[in-house]
Amino acid sequence: MRIIFYICFLLSLTQIANAQTVGLVFSGGGARGLAHVGALKALEEHDIPIDYITGSSMGSLIGSMYSMGMSTFEIEQIVTDESFHNWATGEVDNDLQYFFNRWEDDASWITINVTYDTIIKTRIPKSIVNPGPIDFAMMNFMSSPIAKAGYDFDSLYIPFRAVASDIITKQAVTFDSGDLALAVRASMAFPFLYSPVYIDDMVLFDGGIYNNFPADVMQQEFEPDLIIGINTGTREEEPLDNDLLSQVRSMLVQSTCYCVPGLNDIIIEPKVKQFEVFNFRNAQAIIDSGYNATIANIETIKNLVERRKDYSELENERLEFIKDQVPILIDKVVVDGLNENQKKYVVRSIKPNNNPISLGAFKKGYFKLNADENIRDLNTQLIFNDSTKHYDAYMLIKRENDLKVSFGGNFSSRPISQAFVGARYNILGKNSVQLNANSYIGKLYTSGLFSARVTVPGKVPVQIEPSFIINKWDYFKSSTTIFDDIKPSFLVQNDLSAKLKLALPASNKSKLQVESGYFKLKDEYYQTRNFSQSDTADITEFDGITNAISFSRNTLNRKQYATAGTDLSVGFRHVYGSENTIPGSTSAIKDTTDEDLDWLALRISYDNYFTHLGPVAIGINTNLLISDQPFFSTFTASILNAPAYHPINQSKTLFINEFRAHNFVGGGLRTVLTVKKNLDFRLEGFIFQPFEEIVRSSSGNKPEYSESFEHQFYIGSFNTVYNSPLGPISLSVNYYDQKDDPFEFLFHFGYLLYNQSALH
Repeated sequence: MRIIFYICFLLSLTQIANAQTVGLVFSGGGARGLAHVGALKALEEHDIPIDYITGSSMGSLIGSMYSMGMSTFEIEQIVTDESFHNWATGEVDNDLQYFFNRWEDDASWITINVTYDTIIKTRIPKSIVNPGPIDFAMMNFMSSPIAKAGYDFDSLYIPFRAVASDIITKQAVTFDSGDLALAVRASMAFPFLYSPVYIDDMVLFDGGIYNNFPADVMQQEFEPDLIIGINTGTREEEPLDNDLLSQVRSMLVQSTCYCVPGLNDIIIEPKVKQFEVFNFRNAQAIIDSGYNATIANIETIKNLVERRKDYSELENERLEFIKDQVPILIDKVVVDGLNENQKKYVVRSIKPNNNPISLGAFKKGYFKLNADENIRDLNTQLIFNDSTKHYDAYMLIKRENDLKVSFGGNFSSRPISQAFVGARYNILGKNSVQLNANSYIGKLYTSGLFSARVTVPGKVPVQIEPSFIINKWDYFKSSTTIFDDIKPSFLVQNDLSAKLKLALPASNKSKLQVESGYFKLKDEYYQTRNFSQSDTADITEFDGITNAISFSRNTLNRKQYATAGTDLSVGFRHVYGSENTIPGSTSAIKDTTDEDLDWLALRISYDNYFTHLGPVAIGINTNLLISDQPFFSTFTASILNAPAYHPINQSKTLFINEFRAHNFVGGGLRTVLTVKKNLDFRLEGFIFQPFEEIVRSSSGNKPEYSESFEHQFYIGSFNTVYNSPLGPISLSVNYYDQKDDPFEFLFHFGYLLYNQSALH
């Protein structure tokens, strides 16, 4: 009996020494999970065969990429590229940002989604990161390989399992079949960072919540002879007091056994604790840590695994799996989660006719919907159709709340502070309808806006937008000299406009717009600073019709204080109206003026941050106006209604005669030094060249032109800006040529942004 025991013992040792099947277990760990790429590199270099892979969270992504036939070189190229960082952080490439759907920038700090049933309640956004970029990337990579495998994870290049967490049943879920991209996306859906994935009746989040190291799944599903586990997860790591996501992770993630079932199984733990879980900027260093940790254990692995698979054999097997994969051509778009009219809107946005479309064409429509304010979740699968030999897109769509409310404004060291509130109501049917309203309230600026935008989807979508805007600028109440001995000029501008706009996309990043509408301007002013409360102001009213056509393109990375991108606007406007000027008690002109005015104007503005030298961005600003605008009956009315040059945001809050003209060119340079994330130093300088200045005539109250190109005027600014999550915090020193006091110090928190004027 003792002899039989020894024989069995020796046979077991022989079996271990000649282990034939190897299973890799990849833990979660966020960015730290990129160490799995290095582990794969090391194992390949030493011809260690890999027969099975299970993964959770980031381990699921890396494992799936290898399982579907990607080489370690290809995976490393992908995860170290800037585009991978953009996928992980939800940043959409410039080419896919759909400018056509954007609203005019406003002063909002925060937007709250509001839902209502029996009572009105707010809903906190459930994800920080836009999942569109990574969802589409995984569809792009994985749809053809999983179709080749017949949607069976055992038939991939390497059999694979992905682990996710169902928060309905509060259990880990193992995927062994179905759409690979959707399974992996579910395995990576960290709460609050990414939105969940909906499959059947499950609401799926990150696999690491319930099983961050699926060695048990490996044993149950595949029973390999040897398990090699790569652990980049945390063993009860303490949450950081200044990191909300680390605190959320600590609360949600259950305790995981980072252990392997077999006596001779191996756990490798790369040194990745120094890397932030959600920071993908150090991808190469993390990969190297995984490689080094695996090399440190390679001799042990070699002693346990006698079998070898060299690189040429691997490549032949990869090529065999990859060949005959069907390229993606999309035939049908099947939508669930919406009513019939809403489904038609989605289908027409992506595929306006019945012909199959390429993945590139589908991509444009997908990101168009991703940017649509009516859409909250866009769970999409590309499934191969054996009968048509094309792919069908199955889209489970969750609608965004109908009502959004925004709050914001600006707090300033000058009396130009203002409050902002806005609301937008979305109605989705065969077309998209959005009702938009906002209000600004402050000493300098008060405004109200209402508009209704109808978007008709199609190969060339069309937007129709009626709008009504009232603006009031009071340069008297907001003057910096109001507390001084010098009495400021009394200048109050009111404008009202009712317009109808029609817009078409010229490209993803640009649009063409035509508009027509009614306007009414009312200016109140004294043409002297010597007035009392009993005096009455001069009043100039101007009302009529305006028509315009414009082309605009905007890729700036911020709505104020940008550091990258371009902003181009070309507009041609016709104005026809009637002036009525009633002199006040201090006016030297006593006669009322009634006169028709008619002009054309072409205006081109261009901003471009065209180069980056390390942390330094350099930008240019140019602005050209050519018009045949006539004078109004008084000098002040003519200046008030002349277009202005505002190259810095602070200059919009001041009324300076010298920077207004009927024809001018302006331009300058912006230099931005980013000293740390969201903290910039800005040095800017500009020159303004009016073709002819608008000056007072010898009588004092009538306008006339100066000599051509007689003077140039300058604006300069040095600004420290911190771009907080709510809005910019700015401290600036500004210089305005020819102003009585040319230097201005200004602090403000929030946005110096306003509704469009009637003749903008």
